Amino acid sequence: MSYSAANGVSMKASRYNSFVDLSSADGILIFNSLSGALGRLDVETARALAQGLVPSQPADTLEHLAAGGFILPADVDEQHYAETNLISACFRATVSQAVIAPTMACNLRCGYCFQYASHDGVSMDRETVAWTQRFLKGLASSSMRLDVLWYGGEPLLAWDRIREILHEVRPWCESRQKLVSSRLITNGYLMSNAIVDEMVELGFQAVQVTLDGTSAVHDNRRGLKNGGGTFERIIDNLAYAVHRVRVNIRVNIDQANAHNLPDLHEFLISHG
Repeated sequence: MSYSAANGVSMKASRYNSFVDLSSADGILIFNSLSGALGRLDVETARALAQGLVPSQPADTLEHLAAGGFILPADVDEQHYAETNLISACFRATVSQAVIAPTMACNLRCGYCFQYASHDGVSMDRETVAWTQRFLKGLASSSMRLDVLWYGGEPLLAWDRIREILHEVRPWCESRQKLVSSRLITNGYLMSNAIVDEMVELGFQAVQVTLDGTSAVHDNRRGLKNGGGTFERIIDNLAYAVHRVRVNIRVNIDQANAHNLPDLHEFLISHG
């Protein structure tokens, strides 16, 4: 159902809204997975949107909801918009992007990890390395820039494979005036100073490292396979890395560690 806003435009609730009940006092958290907007609503407004309704609200409130993509004109086909954006991103001529997992093995055992069953120790073989080099060259040949995201498992367990691929692909791209850059998603435990220096030489622009809290909380959630902690070593590695590449800190949040986030925030600030 739709609601006719003050400006006469018929509006509807987005199909991409998700809701989290904080508490009766704190209201409802709303997230739109198409726009990426996040907000907090009173219970009645959130309930109406969850039912596909646009509640009667002052014009400025409706404008805020529309700006976040939580409501939109009734004649807009959101699914078509999402599909068009996806196709455009996949076939955009100026930039080619690839996500590569050189291994699905991991040195950690995080209890919430959906990839737990894939921790089988398998990494790229020689044939796959060569195929990946050819694949990346093919992507780069039809675009101006190549962006590669290295993923896993823990990709640094296969750092030699990453290095080998880029040693072949980067000179090939640069000789053809193609820009090439890399990013890395890592748990940070193996990110030694030497590896960080190699990352810079190989054109890495950023790394993402997960910290789920301060030392005790993080180690309880993201420990080594043998049960050892990881927090202190990751922090030591980050102390060097932040001066060489852009570092993004990811935090996986749930009821078990949400209380610890302010402490983690203060820790990171105090450690520069």
